[in-house]
Parts: sequence; structure tokens; C-alpha cells
Amino acid sequence: MSIAKNKLTFILFMILALGIFSCQQKEVDERREKMLKLIEEKEAEVKTQMAASNQPDIQLALETVEAYRNYIYHYKDDPRCMDYSFKLARLYDGVLNDKPQAIIEYDRIYNDYPDYPDPGILIFFEGNAFHDLGDTTNAIAKLNYFISKYPDHEFADDAQGLIKIIRMDEEEFMEMFSTDQDSAA
Repeated sequence: MSIAKNKLTFILFMILALGIFSCQQKEVDERREKMLKLIEEKEAEVKTQMAASNQPDIQLALETVEAYRNYIYHYKDDPRCMDYSFKLARLYDGVLNDKPQAIIEYDRIYNDYPDYPDPGILIFFEGNAFHDLGDTTNAIAKLNYFISKYPDHEFADDAQGLIKIIRMDEEEFMEMFSTDQDSAA
């Protein structure tokens, strides 16, 4: 009788455990859907705002970054995280003008997502962000790395041109623009 009682106890325990797991899984799925809906809403708001104004809404950008971060934190294995990480980096770079954080994000994507469809663009954007910060040493190093690793990338010529501009002194820079303006006239 004791063995039958133990089997019954075990079966009841398993049913209870499965019920609890099922409820927890439903809560996780509901939380994921809420987070995805929030991201979708924030992305739509950003698109609408950007189309309506030349001035970015910093608060909206920060809310969108937070929505991306929360999702990435909770569902790091979800394939959407790669795209959300890139969008997050672009918001830091372009809208929030937080170049140091953008650099961190580009580097993180490059290292954490080896299957990223265009890893070269991450290095190019990282080099460009260093340039925007006035860090010519790291800008040139990143852009040279980009050119050596991705010589056939569509931005390889842009990287070479940017390196050339970075290395110009002020007089050469001014001469280049006065020559460009003279030829445009």
C-alpha cells in the first residue's frame, strides 16, 4: 500500500508542477507580448514624430531605448534582439547623440551576434562615432580595420575618404571645400 501511496503522491505532485509551470509559461508569454506591443507602439511613435519634425523627441527616444533594453535583457535568445540591438545603437548615435554609448552598442552587437547580416556596417558606424567624438586615433584605427576586413563593402570608399579628411590639417580642409564650391558654381 505504501508503494501505491507514493505513486499517487508522485503523480499528484507532477500534475501540480505541470499546472504551475503552465501558469508561469502563460505569464511569460503574456509579458513577452506586452513588451513586443510596447516596442511596436514606440517604433510607430518615433516614425510619426520623425516624419512630423526635424527635432527628435529625446524622451520618446529614451523610452524606446528602454523598451528595447528590457526585451533584450529578458529574451536574449530571441532572434529579434539582434535587430533591436542595432536600432538601440542607432538611437544612441543619431537621436540621443550619445556617441560613447553608441560605440559600446555597435561593439557589443559585433561581438555578441556573429551572424549579424552586415557586421562591417557596425565597424564603420563605430569608426564614424569615434570621429564625431574627435577621437581621431580610434576613428582611424576602426576605419582601417573596417577597410582591411571588408574591402568590398559599399562603404569602404567612404571610410577611405573619411580617413583622408581626418588626416587633413585645417588649411587643406578649407581648400578642399573652397575647391568643391568653385566647381559647383
